Amino acid sequence: MVGLLEPTEVTPTGRRMFDEKRIERIKLIKKLNDSGYPLRAIRELFLEGRSDLKGTEQ
Repeated sequence: MVGLLEPTEVTPTGRRMFDEKRIERIKLIKKLNDSGYPLRAIRELFLEGRSDLKGTEQ
């Protein structure tokens, strides 16, 4: 999911940590990808219409 999501925090050992909002975004990305959307298209959806996707996130 490179370029789709920034971690909330990166620990000194390099582990990426995510808050609940970002975990919900990860789940949405996974659902879209499993439905056949390539990651490139998902990234463009997020960049072009973030407001269009807000209704699908909680």
